[in-house]
Amino acid sequence: MKEELVLAGGHIANFKLHDGSLLKKAAKAEIEFFQEINDKSSKYYGERLAIDEFVPQFYGVENIGEEQWIKMEDITFGLTYPSYIDVKMGTQTHAPDYPEEKRKRHMETDKKTTTSTHGLKVSGAVIKDKIGESTLKLYKPHMKAEEVPHLFKKLLMCNDAAKPNVDALNYYIAQCKGLLEFFETVNKRYFVASSLLFVLSNLDNKYTVKLIDFAHVKPIEDMGLEKDEGFIYGLSNLIQILQSSLST
Repeated sequence: MKEELVLAGGHIANFKLHDGSLLKKAAKAEIEFFQEINDKSSKYYGERLAIDEFVPQFYGVENIGEEQWIKMEDITFGLTYPSYIDVKMGTQTHAPDYPEEKRKRHMETDKKTTTSTHGLKVSGAVIKDKIGESTLKLYKPHMKAEEVPHLFKKLLMCNDAAKPNVDALNYYIAQCKGLLEFFETVNKRYFVASSLLFVLSNLDNKYTVKLIDFAHVKPIEDMGLEKDEGFIYGLSNLIQILQSSLST
C-alpha cells in the first residue's frame, strides 16, 4: 500500500511506503549519484563515509512500468505531525544542460531572489500545530533574507511548542557545519538545485536535516571549478541565519 507524499518543495512523484522507506521517481543523474557513492569501484565511493550522514539512506532502484524509481529512506517516518522547511542551495538553480529558454528563466529568477545574493532560497515550508493542522504553507515563496530566521523560529516552535527547540537548532547548526567541511575538503562535484530539508516534530522531540534532490549533480571539473563555491557560500550564510533565528 502506498500513500502519496507531497514534500515542502512541491515534489508530487513521491510515495511513502509503510516500512519507513520512500519511492521517488528519479532522473538518470539522481540514480547515478546514489549508485556511485555506494559502488566500491566508483571514484566517488571515497566520499560515502563523509557524506553518508547528510543524505537519505539509499535502498536501491525499482522498475515500475517503464520508469525507474529510487527506494530511499523516508526521513519523516515515525514522526508525529512533522513540520519542514526546504532550502534550495547554491548561487544558481540552472544547469549547463538546461534548454536555453529554461536556463534564461532560471537565471532571471535567481537574480530576483536570495539565490544570487545569499546562495540559498526557501523553496517551501509546512508548519503544523499539535493536532496536525497546517498553520503555515509556503510553496516557492519570494522571501527576503531577513525573513528566513523568522521562518526557522516558527519551525523550532512547531506543534504549538511553548518555546523554541534549542536542541534541534544546535543539531541543525552542527550538521550544516559538518556539511560545510565536506564541501570545502572532500566534495568533487557541483550541486545544482539540491536542497536541505529540515524536519522537526516537537511532539516527539525528533528532528533531522538531509541533503536531497540530485538530478543535476555534475563532476566539479566539468564546471571548470575546484570547489562548489556557490554551495559553500550558501551554507555559510545558512549557518548565520540559523544562529540568529532565536534573536528574531
